[in-house]
Amino acid sequence: ALGGGPAAESKAKLVSHEDTLFDGTTWPCGPISPCFCSATHWHITTKRIDCTHGCCGSNMDTIDLRRIRDMSFRRNVFQLCCNRGTIVIYSADTTDPEIQITTWNMKPLFKKLKDAWSHARVGTAVGMDVGDDY
Repeated sequence: ALGGGPAAESKAKLVSHEDTLFDGTTWPCGPISPCFCSATHWHITTKRIDCTHGCCGSNMDTIDLRRIRDMSFRRNVFQLCCNRGTIVIYSADTTDPEIQITTWNMKPLFKKLKDAWSHARVGTAVGMDVGDDY
């Protein structure tokens, strides 16, 4: 069994070079989501997006930031007044090519996620020189 705690988290952070951008829960059915056990938990780092969703958290998905094709930030007038927003992520994932994350204070997260995505794409482009012999 893996041990938890701050020391283990610090060690894991050093090994994976990941920083947490967002760790929170969204409620797809609004205030009645708890009645259906349909909360969606998001853990977004500088390397990937982990999502636990479905009845009682029965499904888990991961998207590597390098697989994201495009992303956008959207909000209507009501969301603007309430400091809410929706991040839409378009990925190369065949099961979920488009995911939406809607909750409070999404604009700062969008900026952080966009920066992390740019860094992930640069790292992928640099690492593509595989198989060249000198």
